[in-house]
Amino acid sequence: MQILPIKIKNVTQENVEEFIPEAEKADVFAKYYSPTCSHCKDMAEDWDKMSEHYKNKDSKKELIIASIDPYALEALKKSKIFSGVKGFPSIHYLSEGKPKHTYTGNRSKDDMIEWLGGKILQEGGGKKKTKKKKKKKKMKKMKKMKKMKKIKKNKREESKK
Repeated sequence: MQILPIKIKNVTQENVEEFIPEAEKADVFAKYYSPTCSHCKDMAEDWDKMSEHYKNKDSKKELIIASIDPYALEALKKSKIFSGVKGFPSIHYLSEGKPKHTYTGNRSKDDMIEWLGGKILQEGGGKKKTKKKKKKKKMKKMKKMKKMKKIKKNKREESKK
């Protein structure tokens, strides 16, 4: 089995023609965005951090993480690459240019990493938890235990009376 480096691409009108033949053969985790969209601007930093996370990683499949601007999207409409975007931002996982999954999760770095790693790259079988989530779950459990102890203590004090 061949192990391939994950590629990170910013697809614009200037380089879309180079991207099309690559995307027709590879899997692509694509963010379609508009530079004037406030939601796109809000998620840009998290997308960049998620991309950076995968920058030096390998995959069992040829994978491209791509940010596709609206001018490149116009050119994609003339190709076999999925371009049925109805709004921005729109995130899709494509295989050989065809849509396989639409990402509908939170647009945070950790959630996108977990989704891409767990569901697609099989890094954690879809059950990988981030440190933040584990810590939050542990804190919730500790609070519940303290509350139960307090209730038991109050019941004992009441029964003594």
